Amino acid sequence: MKTILSTILLATLGFANAQEIKDYKYVHVPDALSSFGENQYQLNTRLSFYLGKKNYHILKDDKSVWPAETLNDPCTIVRADLVKAKSLTTNKLNINFIDCKNQIINTFEGVSSIKDFDKGYQEALKKALEKIQISVPTVKSTKPIEAKQSNSQQIKEEKAVYVPAATTTKAVVNNLVTDGKNNYQIIELQNGSFMLMNENGTQVVAKFEKAIKPGVYRVAVTDDTASYSSIGYNNDNSISYEVLENNMWKEIKLTSK
Repeated sequence: MKTILSTILLATLGFANAQEIKDYKYVHVPDALSSFGENQYQLNTRLSFYLGKKNYHILKDDKSVWPAETLNDPCTIVRADLVKAKSLTTNKLNINFIDCKNQIINTFEGVSSIKDFDKGYQEALKKALEKIQISVPTVKSTKPIEAKQSNSQQIKEEKAVYVPAATTTKAVVNNLVTDGKNNYQIIELQNGSFMLMNENGTQVVAKFEKAIKPGVYRVAVTDDTASYSSIGYNNDNSISYEVLENNMWKEIKLTSK
């Protein structure tokens, strides 16, 4: 009897501790997927875009722009992979999400009756992604907080104290940049980081955080439909960063107004 109860208890605990994709904040979408070439049929781009719309923060292969917490503890990340499923009459694929122990925690199947590989796999991917829940992160780093994280906390607190409305008119004018169509404010933060806001200073467009590699930024982009992670660069007299438009990555270049 005790053995049976112990078995049930262990099974219950295992089920309670099981993680799902919705429990994670960060998803690594690698350039190389198991069954497809680099961005073949635009699947990498579409996978990143739709996951971003569900509030997941997308990480590319360049680890120099990954957030510090993901580098400190790889178990805060899941890796996405696309695998073709056998089918004679349809285009079928599986989206696998793999944790730091190389275990598949979730699989979502998508099927399309479109014969064309390009449109067929795109539709199959979209159908599989429709089954994925919105990110509600519960997975946090289990590693000890290092001293350098105290500095990060201090920077975070200093950011929260900063009030853009208190900036003088002269300072705003000196920090105006343009992409050729719209004007933006640059609000300087600590440690070389900054926020890009609309011209009136009422909405955050993107947050730029210095990466380990010089001249490179980790960028958190916010638009009308989603928030997602991107990458930015300091190019002498301009700043550029990548955004998703119509399922395609596009470079935005900012120059002084």
